[in-house]
Amino acid sequence: MKYFTEFKKPFFWSLYIVLFICICFIFQNIYPSLSQFGIRPREMNSLLHVLTFPLLHGDFMHLFNNMTTLLMLMIFAFYFYKKLALEAMIWMYIFSGFLLWIIGSPNTHIGASAFIYALAFFMVILGIGIGNKRSSALVMLIIFLYGSLIWGLYPLPAIARISWEGHLAGAISGIITALFFIKEAKPHVPEEKIEIEEPDDDDPYWLEGE
Repeated sequence: MKYFTEFKKPFFWSLYIVLFICICFIFQNIYPSLSQFGIRPREMNSLLHVLTFPLLHGDFMHLFNNMTTLLMLMIFAFYFYKKLALEAMIWMYIFSGFLLWIIGSPNTHIGASAFIYALAFFMVILGIGIGNKRSSALVMLIIFLYGSLIWGLYPLPAIARISWEGHLAGAISGIITALFFIKEAKPHVPEEKIEIEEPDDDDPYWLEGE
């Protein structure tokens, strides 16, 4: 019951975020002009679109593939790193978009995949850095479930329409954010116990000085 209670909050927070992105997709289909809020690298009038491009998707399959992965990764992040997950996500959300704006090809980039890569690499690097059993188990789980994400970092012909620069920007931002938060995430070293010497019964304190 304890684990269910701890899991419930990460699940619903993650679900709310995913549902919000799905609502944005519905509005995008009603108003196709919203697609202009994707990132157009190195165009100054597109710089603020680092805040909006993860909310937009090309079609339903693009949305579905991203949201299923994003939901799981956010649940992991909120569950395992609840004290710093939200702050780290905000940094990665902005940083991955800004980095894509710098290094991206001159197209309009949309989709949450940059944020997904940031989350995955963040938890892998953070878990390796912490190195305890709990974080190591999370690293192995992410690699097992999403290890194939590594192929999205390269401009392979089979994925020519996919923004590999966005994936790369997300991975870099996740790594840097993990290195920044690693000290905060490490478990605190227990304070050294102070041993109090008990008085010897053969020499009770009330007899001292007599």
